[in-house]
Amino acid sequence: MSNIQAASSESSRLQLAYLGDDEVLTFRIPLYRNMPDPLCPKPTSDSNPNTYLASLSVSGGELSPAFSGVTDKYTVTVSPDQETVEINATAVYPSSSVGGTGTYPITPGANTLYVGCKAQNGTVKAYTITVYR
Repeated sequence: MSNIQAASSESSRLQLAYLGDDEVLTFRIPLYRNMPDPLCPKPTSDSNPNTYLASLSVSGGELSPAFSGVTDKYTVTVSPDQETVEINATAVYPSSSVGGTGTYPITPGANTLYVGCKAQNGTVKAYTITVYR
């Protein structure tokens, strides 16, 4: 597991699933050899790491492939006489910020535009949109 806070957060959610249930849960914790004696402190950050977009659109054309927050590369074909595109995007997590939205001039051929989603913890995910005019 690469998320060092996963054990804590997942066990808390699992506990909620079993509240009021009379079942006894047994947790098996592996013990490793040659581990250092002092325990590592629990990370203190409770910042959200979510860098995904909930929506992404470009005026005058349809994203290809269809939008999915996990896909980060898109193409859009617009009409040859369209001179600008407007990019709209919203983040999944309300405290994440989105950059790269707005109106952009486009020229004939391929135009590469970027949208970024910055998580509360500072992590950034970039989405690339190639607009063909």
